[in-house]
Amino acid sequence: MGNKKQLEKIIAKLQSTDYIDVTIERPIGFLQKKDWDPVQPSYWDPYPFNYGFIDIMNPADKENLDAIVLNFSKLEIGQKIKGKIVGMMLRDDLDYKLIVIKDGTQVSAHDLSIIYDFYSPWFSGVKIEIWENQII
Repeated sequence: MGNKKQLEKIIAKLQSTDYIDVTIERPIGFLQKKDWDPVQPSYWDPYPFNYGFIDIMNPADKENLDAIVLNFSKLEIGQKIKGKIVGMMLRDDLDYKLIVIKDGTQVSAHDLSIIYDFYSPWFSGVKIEIWENQII
């Protein structure tokens, strides 16, 4: 339970952050291999959004905190962008994902359904929180 409390403190601090730097590791269209079946490898669906991380560790998995990046065209692996954090995707395993958007844009209900549809078949407890009036 300590990891959840630590993560909640980090998230509370991030909610007051205007902009954050994200490093892209999986651009729109990226195919990621599923590791759990070495006999017959398969792939996730192509990423429908850019995906990366910020330089803050998630205490639950000891890796950088992940970020789903919306409202940008396809970015390159390793590219750094500055975006606004507007919410978070929550999972039961505490591998939370920040939702980051391009300055001057908003999140649509369609964007949120894309995120949910991409993750919910594979992970339990997928929920999406938007922190401000950012949905159009």
